[in-house]
Amino acid sequence: MGYLADEIENAAFELGILISKLKIEKVIEIRRRLAESFSKDPEFLWKLSYQNLNNTYSINDSKGWSFIQDYVGENEVILFVNPDEEQEMWIIPSGKALTSILSETIGFPFYVTSRDTDYILCFDDHDCLIATGKSVEWICQLRDDLLSS
Repeated sequence: MGYLADEIENAAFELGILISKLKIEKVIEIRRRLAESFSKDPEFLWKLSYQNLNNTYSINDSKGWSFIQDYVGENEVILFVNPDEEQEMWIIPSGKALTSILSETIGFPFYVTSRDTDYILCFDDHDCLIATGKSVEWICQLRDDLLSS
């Protein structure tokens, strides 16, 4: 376990938020499904990153990571980071729990998806909130709302 896993797990513990780490077999299955659906290089499931996602839409906002809770709501999400940093994935119980945990960690690129793997939301190291899959419509509306305010 590396420093980002420590950051995530320690923040959840300190906040009293119960998260669970997925077994490696499940991680591989999820990465495979995400790569097949959203990657420009689907055969390389360990290279899935914001740099090689298909059909993305994004906004640039330093607080973009906190908007994810509006999309997720009370649904659980799967949180993960770039595979060269950590291979683990965690089940986070809600959007609010995700925001709470991330607000207590150092900044780092991260990804969230659902158990159905029907979207990816990523916040990168350039303050971009990137969406693909089912979350695209939401981020397009969010971008329009931010531009009109």
